[in-house]
Formats: sequence, structure tokens, C-alpha cells
Amino acid sequence: MGDTHLYIGLMSGTSMDGVDAVLADFSNGAKVAAHYSAPYPVELLTALRHAAGGAALSAAEWLDLDHQVGLHFAQCAKALLETSQTQAESVTAIGCHGQTVWHQPQGEHPNTWQIGNANIVAANTGIATVADLRRMDMAHGGQGAPLVPAFHADLFSNKQERRAILNLGGIANITVLAPGQAVTGYDTGPANCLLDTHFRHCFDKPFDEGGEWARSGTVDDDLLAAMLSESYFKQAAPKSTGPEHFSWGWVQHYLKDKPCDGADLQATLTELTARSVAQQLTQHNIQRVIACGGGVRNPYLMERLSASLNNAAVLETTDQYGIDPQHIEALAFAWLAKQRIEKTPGNMPSVTGASQPCPLGAVYLPH
Repeated sequence: MGDTHLYIGLMSGTSMDGVDAVLADFSNGAKVAAHYSAPYPVELLTALRHAAGGAALSAAEWLDLDHQVGLHFAQCAKALLETSQTQAESVTAIGCHGQTVWHQPQGEHPNTWQIGNANIVAANTGIATVADLRRMDMAHGGQGAPLVPAFHADLFSNKQERRAILNLGGIANITVLAPGQAVTGYDTGPANCLLDTHFRHCFDKPFDEGGEWARSGTVDDDLLAAMLSESYFKQAAPKSTGPEHFSWGWVQHYLKDKPCDGADLQATLTELTARSVAQQLTQHNIQRVIACGGGVRNPYLMERLSASLNNAAVLETTDQYGIDPQHIEALAFAWLAKQRIEKTPGNMPSVTGASQPCPLGAVYLPH
């Protein structure tokens, strides 16, 4: 394996907007030395959304998707190496999250599935690849998510201040960092997943740039109140969720009794994210919120979140700490790969509910 300080993190979230790749330097803390991102090819993205929406696929179709996603992740890692002029031999390992197509941590047989053949990533890059990072935590009774809080604690803890790291991806999740207390973290509910789905339905474009369409609408207070009555928001942690639960079918369930569409629905869904996140942050008496993820680039969402917090906490982004908000999760999975190579636990039982801390993921060697 290569230099003990350099790792690559590859991440694609529930929004499926593409793969973020970072070259992480852990020689002195955690630093993004280089980054690269690439959207999925249109045909592959369509197939992934179809599959994640519950389509009945044959084994051959699933395996074909697994191969294609693995190849795309490998191509992103190779492009990162090329653009940063980094030799593969100098990188210790790749942390490859894969693409989540299913996450069901409840029930008799809890399960989660991230596709993207790690053998292809390792073989194409020549770098040891750590993948399947969620299921060991679940094997020990945990939710398998969120996994990033352990990294957040390592990077952002402060002895004088109650902080929360807020990730606004497809799903919103928080990490609570309170001095003298165990780290906690969980998914609060939807962030971009419903906003992006509605916008695609109406305009056949990936997302509402700057939240401007939502800004032009009017929040339907009755519909918002009905959605906020969702039992998940009241459920105690540890908990995790995904677009399997907060799907477009979930929205349609409420629209049957309270019709709403267009910009008004987009405004209401934005308010749903802001209110559901703020409610959780307020419960923890957070003093400072450090936000990351794609939702940070939605000024209207950030404005509504700030209004919902009502000056109870300072709201800022990881930009203030020298890390692009869209690089945090990829950097975290590079860190998780480092933990696995060093045989050090990557999960936090206080977050996931697992019975014990443990190294996460399987290591795929290139030869």
C-alpha cells in the first residue's frame, strides 16, 4: 500500500447527482488536497432512479447496474489521480461508499444496499479499496447510518460550545457535538430528495437553482402541518431513513386530502426541510450549526432554515473551516477507509445503536 497519509474518498448520496471524489491528506488533521466530481451518464442515472424507486429488476439487471456504477466510481478515482498528478502508488486506499439503492434498518431482517462493484474500482485504479461500509454496523444491531458523525467529531468538536454538523444531502442528518457528552447523530428527514423530485417532474431539470422557484411560491400551512405530523419526526434516535420512506408516494399521500402543486408545493417542501431540521436542532440546545452538503448551495433553503432557528443558533457552513461543503462526505469516507486499514473502529454506537464499535468495510486488493 502507498503513503500512509494519502487516501481517496468516493461518495454519491441519495440525490444521485453524481460522484464526488477527494484526495485526502491526513498527515496533519484532514485536508482536501484535490477534488473531482462527475455526474452519472444520463442513461445510468435514469436506470438508477428507476431501480431505487422499487422497480422489479432481474438479477442480471442488478448486476449490470453494479458493474456500471463500479466503473463510474473507478473512472472518477482515475480522473482525480490524473488531474492532481498523483501516482496511484502513493495512495494507501480508497474509501468507496457506492450508490445506495435501498436502506431499511428496521424490521426482522434489517438491510442496506450500496451498489458499485469495488473489485472493479480496485482493479482499474491499482489501489486497495474499502467498500460495503455500512453492513458491519448493522450486523452488530446498528442502523448502519449515519456513519459520518465519527468523522465530524474528530474534525469539529469544541470543548466550549454545543455544536451540530448538518448535512443537507438528499436526506438531512445532524451530528450533535456537546462538551462532555457522547456524540449523537441521526437522519432528521428529507432535504433535497423531495425538492429535486418535484422540480424534475415539472421541468425535467435536475434541481431548483438557488431555490428561486420555491421562493416564488407560497407555503401551504395546512399541508405543511400534515406532513410535519409524520411519525418519523417524533421517533427517538438512533434512527435513519432514506428516499424509500420519504418518496414521492409519501408526498402524494398528503396531497390526496390537501391538493397543492407548482411553486407552492416547492415552497412547502422547502419549509418542511427547514422546520423538521430546526425542530431537532432546537431540542438539543445547539449554539452553532455548521452546514454542509448540496443544500448549502440553495440560498432560499438556508434562509428558511435560519428563520426557523429564530436566532437560537449561529448558522454557518464548512466553508468557514476551509472545507467545501460538498467535499465533507467524500472526505469522511476517505477517513473511514483509513480507520479500516488501521483496524480502528469507524462507527459510533452512541450514534448508530450498534452493540459495539468496530472497523467498517471490506478491503478489496487490486492484485
